[in-house]
Amino acid sequence: MMSVMQAGGFLMWVILLCSMAALAVIIERTLTLRPSKVIPNALTEKVDQLVAAPSANNIMRLSEHSPLGSDLCSCFTLSSTEPHGFT
Repeated sequence: MMSVMQAGGFLMWVILLCSMAALAVIIERTLTLRPSKVIPNALTEKVDQLVAAPSANNIMRLSEHSPLGSDLCSCFTLSSTEPHGFT
């Protein structure tokens, strides 16, 4: 392996460093974006309750559960201000 790196010269080392950085990003994103963190069970239950009986308090509580909850909170708030949906 070392002979290949030396034969490749300076650019081979740059490629190796970029590959290691990409691998670190992939691992970090895999750990951070686990389905249990992005869409927790409590969030799906809250959305079901909100669809059944919409209320301002329930909409605001969506953002407490996950990043997706925050996005859903924004969508529900926006859709409640525009009666005809998104324009």
